[in-house]
Amino acid sequence: MTQSSQEDSQAQKTNLFVHLSGSIDTLGETQRKNFLQELFGQFGEVFAVNVIKDKITQEMKRFCFVEMDPEGAIKAIEGLDGMTTEDGIAIAVNIAKPREERPAGNRFNDSRPRRQY
Repeated sequence: MTQSSQEDSQAQKTNLFVHLSGSIDTLGETQRKNFLQELFGQFGEVFAVNVIKDKITQEMKRFCFVEMDPEGAIKAIEGLDGMTTEDGIAIAVNIAKPREERPAGNRFNDSRPRRQY
């Protein structure tokens, strides 16, 4: 795929931030992905569902990202934001903000001495 076709492909996708609450913890990772794929698929083409896990415990967090076509994303926000499913899962949907650039190095002040083991 060429650089321009990759850029065109990215321009045709919208990343949504989805917060879930309620009985969502009863679903495993595959079930959660399938649930979101089916739910958002009602509004347009879903390209990817990314369930976020805690880096240490590997437990799924209560938010994820859904990548879909721009028209479908707008419809999904209008149709799903603030909704609660029959299973008691409350959903909040927004367009995801771009990831902020973080400075290289550790997350502390770089002038702080590091431990030597």
